[in-house]
Amino acid sequence: SIAGLKTALQRALELHAGYPANKALFEGKRGEPGEYRRPRDIPTLQHTVAEEDVRKGCVHCHMINDGFQRIAAEAGTWKNADFYDHVYPLPENVGMAVDADTGNVVQAVFPGSAAHRAGLHAGDEIIAMDGQAILSIADIQWVLFRAEAGSTVEVRAVRHGDGRTVVLDVSGDWTASDISWRASIWPMRPSLGVWAPDLTDEERRAVGLPTTTLARKVRWIPSEGLIEAGLRNGDIIVEMDGSTKRETHAEAETRVRMTYSEGDRVELVVLRDGERHTLDAPLD
Repeated sequence: SIAGLKTALQRALELHAGYPANKALFEGKRGEPGEYRRPRDIPTLQHTVAEEDVRKGCVHCHMINDGFQRIAAEAGTWKNADFYDHVYPLPENVGMAVDADTGNVVQAVFPGSAAHRAGLHAGDEIIAMDGQAILSIADIQWVLFRAEAGSTVEVRAVRHGDGRTVVLDVSGDWTASDISWRASIWPMRPSLGVWAPDLTDEERRAVGLPTTTLARKVRWIPSEGLIEAGLRNGDIIVEMDGSTKRETHAEAETRVRMTYSEGDRVELVVLRDGERHTLDAPLD
């Protein structure tokens, strides 16, 4: 939020005033030196950045990752699952929601989560993680991004004016994040090759389908392979390769891109005129 940005900048100025005495708070904030010093040095971004280092357009962080992705793709070393290597985990991944306006105050702790087991409470103000000053939610994400599986993160927090230190266990799927909204994944292949949005609860009730399982109605089929496989507009996809988990169109396409390879086929079960049909469908 704008308020969160303002707060982060104010904290940065306060930390700057204490430098270099507080230098240790910044030690972990710098990543490993990269191969390229400036965006214009990345070959696949040279169409975006002018020769004289004046931007032709905004260069966002995700564009840097896109540039590296294209380099790997051209070299034949890119795998779609590598995309997760550039996604910073959210605080929710370890079981806590953080207020966007303050950037470091815990709004809620999810029962049974790593944050809950560590002893964090709603209202706690996180001031440091792994010795790094926390200015915003992005700082929390950076620490989680650099944490190793099975390791622990020391969290310094203030509760009702009293300081305390707890240990956060980072294990399991703490790096898992929803990337279905990211434009960077749209050009990736394979794709199911169909526009099939999730049915609303009301639409599901009308055809006798539960509200918790997969039910995506086919609206448009640009893939000739799917048409040849027997898919029709109006079909309702209720199962894909054994999975009946409810998903949006974007979530389903993301799962296909991240778990399948070009040339693979999937088994679709569709509902058509009250009857179920099983199709052997090629991925696009």
